[in-house]
Amino acid sequence: MSNVIDLKTRKPITQDFQDTEYLATVMTMDKLELLDEMIRFQQMGGLKNITIMAAVRASHLFEVLEATAETNELKEVCMTYRSRLKELLDSKREVKNG
Repeated sequence: MSNVIDLKTRKPITQDFQDTEYLATVMTMDKLELLDEMIRFQQMGGLKNITIMAAVRASHLFEVLEATAETNELKEVCMTYRSRLKELLDSKREVKNG
């Protein structure tokens, strides 16, 4: 058993966890719909006990929301969520690839 990891065999997080259907959906949402979706995410508990699929979807949501944000505050919120979601998904990938 080796503790060495071949980085060439590792897939980027976007290939391991993806929901292209949801991404296409959020990309067609207007700003109000995106904000409503963010509120739904937060009402479901945000990052507490989040499933992998919910984290993937939230990552897509915050990516699109950040790209369309008109204020620096919203962009910062989105960047913070995306960073935390990336850490979470990276840790899930580590467990998955063991």
